[in-house]
Amino acid sequence: MGFSASFRSSYCDGGCFLKVQNEIKDSKMRKKFVRASVASSIKSLNIMEIKAPKSEKFRIGVLGASGYTGSEIIRLLANHPNFEITLMTADRKAGQSIGSVFPQLVTQDLPDMVAVKDADFSTVDAVFCCLPHGTTQLSLPIIMSFATLEFLITGLTTLYQDYLVRSTRVSKYHHRKIESANHIVVKKYGSELGFKNPKPLKPKQSLFSLITAHFSLKPSSVLEIILIHKQKSGGGEYTGMGFSASFSSSYFDGGRFLKTQNEIKDSKMGKKLVRASVASSIKSSNILEIKAQKSENFRIGVLGASGYTGSEIIRLLANHPNFEITLMTADRKAGQSIGSVFPQLVTQDLPDMVAVKDADFSTVDAVFCCLPHGTTQEIIKGLPNNLKIVDLSADFRLRDVGKYEEWYGQPHKAPDLQKEAVYGLTEISRREIEDARLVANPGCYPTSIQIPLIPLIKAKLIEVKNIIIDSKSGVSGAGRGAKEANLYTEIAEGIHSYGITRHRHVPEIEQGLSDAANSEVTISFTPHLMPMSRGMQSTIYVEMAPGVSIKDLYQHLSSFYENEEFVIVLKKNEVPHTRHVRGSNYCFMNVFPDRIPGRAIIISVIDNLVKGASGQALQNLNLMMGNPENMGLLYMPLFP
Repeated sequence: MGFSASFRSSYCDGGCFLKVQNEIKDSKMRKKFVRASVASSIKSLNIMEIKAPKSEKFRIGVLGASGYTGSEIIRLLANHPNFEITLMTADRKAGQSIGSVFPQLVTQDLPDMVAVKDADFSTVDAVFCCLPHGTTQLSLPIIMSFATLEFLITGLTTLYQDYLVRSTRVSKYHHRKIESANHIVVKKYGSELGFKNPKPLKPKQSLFSLITAHFSLKPSSVLEIILIHKQKSGGGEYTGMGFSASFSSSYFDGGRFLKTQNEIKDSKMGKKLVRASVASSIKSSNILEIKAQKSENFRIGVLGASGYTGSEIIRLLANHPNFEITLMTADRKAGQSIGSVFPQLVTQDLPDMVAVKDADFSTVDAVFCCLPHGTTQEIIKGLPNNLKIVDLSADFRLRDVGKYEEWYGQPHKAPDLQKEAVYGLTEISRREIEDARLVANPGCYPTSIQIPLIPLIKAKLIEVKNIIIDSKSGVSGAGRGAKEANLYTEIAEGIHSYGITRHRHVPEIEQGLSDAANSEVTISFTPHLMPMSRGMQSTIYVEMAPGVSIKDLYQHLSSFYENEEFVIVLKKNEVPHTRHVRGSNYCFMNVFPDRIPGRAIIISVIDNLVKGASGQALQNLNLMMGNPENMGLLYMPLFP
């Protein structure tokens, strides 16, 4: 949580009492920064509501933004509350946007890349240096010559000692360059940092160690070095350091002493974790309104936690601030921990899984139902009426129970609930979802197809006849069950069609398109299985209405989804790739002219497990519970 203040805080768990005292001395401490990343164990009181002026963000530069480590830095910073990218360099990509190099980052509002020699380092407070080995040492004097602030440069390709410490591993030429850079730093900023008679650093002596020694800071207590930040401020000198966790640290500012002590007593505080990211900066003498209150987290149940969609729900909820998993079911894995089934989730503090028949639904406020088709209707029928439910199976997607029986080969066992269910294509049915108790989450193929087609059909820009759809999915779309057709040797190095003319998603797609057209729509749909774990692409061939052009289709889709966070219409001629949405809730799409006059080709891509299943389910439950729609979903795509 960000707030503006210098602070003393103490926590007493025995009486559930939290005291935060803020002493603001604006005249002496203006524009000072102290950062803490605090993890505290709290048993019963775990939310602080703090109303305060918005904290200033640190301005970040990424050198070598066009490489894999650079792009990964950008992905990780996308949701960082206190870091903002203001500079990116890439000599061979100078003048280009990051989205043109890495399409998975096209959603980010970032500056164009520039050459290092043209970079204005006065616009940043810290730098990630992601340049190749051997080149960063030569770049440092350039950076320092432009610098108006002090930098601790954190490189992913080489450690900061390569820049600021003389090393026996580099040539004499590079020794001189490093020594020169150290000399520039100490000579130019030494007196401002409080050093008397500044001199070049001694061999193997880093600027960081010099600063920590000068201010009596123990490097062993600095668990997470974020940055060293110096900013001029009316005679004040040193500002800022990173520190973390259970700590007793001292912060010095021109002789003024601020001590923050955090005492954690594990014996009294249980296992519940509360995480806070604290940024304090004194900007004014505004009095903060601070109050402690009981947690308002919604308790969530995941039925079918041992399947792919269930595990994906758990992954997405790991960082959700308002949802807490209190119940998980898996009949065949009852009594086991989720980490024993999905080792990637071993870090999560979650209850063991139980059988559905043994589940106590009084412990939850909402349920994600990730059970197989045909099993969900009776289970949901038996759930308490006060629960909010998002069903990821197909059991409530078709309004016509007769069609359900025709396509799924069994009678519908909860027709009354079917009348209540709302079809949860979020961007199309947002208002209905907000008021719903039961939402039928769309299938993966229908999501990738209806998102581009429904707006065009409603606007009468395309004909509803002769719609041909070719879709391709990763193997996870077939579920986790052991099936011969899904074995590695059956899937690898090949592609095959399945469910030709009879895939169960056909009536669901036709239902949505018919609603948009106010008339019956019949499609030609052929799905294919691809040798990849996740991802989905739908290539859709449509006939444009008389007088309509490709430009009209593109402009309408761009306008319709202009304010949507998770649906992105790419720039003209950019081709959507499944790997550019991997692990995210995004749908990327674009429109292209066909060689046949009057026809268009629409391509959309999603991650079948996220936007095609669990991500959209979370998007829907956020709406149902009154949360911001994107809460817990701001994951950038994973690439490569």
